[in-house]
Amino acid sequence: MKQISQSSFEQMEIQTVVDQIELCQEIYECQINSLNFRQDMKILDFACGPGISTKQIASKMMPTKIHAFDINPEMIKHARQHVKPLKNVEFSVQDGKHTNFPSDYFDVIYVRNFFAIIQSSPSSYLKEIGRILKNDGTLVLVESNNYGYNIYPLSRWVESRRCLLREIPYNFEIAGNLPFHLSEDGFRVKSLKVHCFSEVGPASPAFREQWERFYERLAFKAPEFFGSIQEFERDKRAFFEWCDNPDRLYYEPILLIQAQKIK
Repeated sequence: MKQISQSSFEQMEIQTVVDQIELCQEIYECQINSLNFRQDMKILDFACGPGISTKQIASKMMPTKIHAFDINPEMIKHARQHVKPLKNVEFSVQDGKHTNFPSDYFDVIYVRNFFAIIQSSPSSYLKEIGRILKNDGTLVLVESNNYGYNIYPLSRWVESRRCLLREIPYNFEIAGNLPFHLSEDGFRVKSLKVHCFSEVGPASPAFREQWERFYERLAFKAPEFFGSIQEFERDKRAFFEWCDNPDRLYYEPILLIQAQKIK
């Protein structure tokens, strides 16, 4: 079995994040276009990851500068490459619980899928968001299930939560509790909408290509995650048989919440 370095494995993790996001990129773009961003606003992409949303926001806000940060330096490195040739983004590496931004600084803070990862302790992040958001500023939360819902259970490796991304499969009960957490930490929900990316029938070429790349990268970890190459191949074969099933159903709900900071 070919060995890979830790840095190479981190690059595979980042590319997997990008692949997942790009499948629903049009929905995210429509959501961003529906937001009432103005050229005079200071906007932060909070925990920006590989910069997919950052690029969409920066394109909409040209030439106004926006800010974006992530705790992972490799994510920021990828994000810098992704937003080229746009020049109106200032990136930084920071911890979302303790940023170095001034208090009452941003008009809008945009957070995509962050609470799906830190769902056990959102309050510490919300408090920091409340500190750096202006009075009457807007917090935009975009939450989605990272893997969608399927009539075929995704690989037992994903289901067992030994995920390449080390993320917790998204639980929409948490989304239901977000308004409560927001009100507890000084926010008022202004709007809540649900959009849905869906496919019925055999998988689209884009979907197949994403998961082909996913399994190709995962092959390096097959013995660790599956116990053997044979088990890995069986899992892969079953997944792509499901992809070709005419009765296949896949859908990914995406939740958009806008909340206002209360003075």
